[in-house]
Amino acid sequence: MSQPRSELTQAYAEYGPLVRAYALGRLGDLHEADEVLQETFFAVARNTTEFSRSHSRKAWLIGIARNVIRNRLRAQKVRRTVPLDPDVAAAAKHSEDDRLDEMRRAIARLPEALRETLDLRLAHDLSYEEIAAALQIPIGTVRSRIHNAVVALRDWAERTVDASSFAAKR
Repeated sequence: MSQPRSELTQAYAEYGPLVRAYALGRLGDLHEADEVLQETFFAVARNTTEFSRSHSRKAWLIGIARNVIRNRLRAQKVRRTVPLDPDVAAAAKHSEDDRLDEMRRAIARLPEALRETLDLRLAHDLSYEEIAAALQIPIGTVRSRIHNAVVALRDWAERTVDASSFAAKR
């Protein structure tokens, strides 16, 4: 087996699940996530030299996946999702803490740039340096976005707690 092919196989085994999870989180569709995974590694196969020289392969792959997703969404113009089975959705709703659902809605209301940066840090465990490389932004911007997201979520939580404690006192 040639060196680039072996390296590609190893990268797929090591980072494939991360790329797939990232794509699934962004698209909400398993089939679409699998296609993004394939397109991402196809791009790597076309440019193994740059992949080999990349400082952070994880960041480089997320950056490619991000561009593939962006191109797919532009082409579709409408984000498609698969509706959940009502029984599954109801069971999940009862098993989760209501505050978790509220927090997800609060995160969903964040501006896209803050939400994407926070997602890469928390859900995909990328370092600030890897996020900067993946998003092609300065590391200071990564820090600023995460700080602003945390401040916005903290403000939301304080308002929510104040409102619920006010309602409980009445």
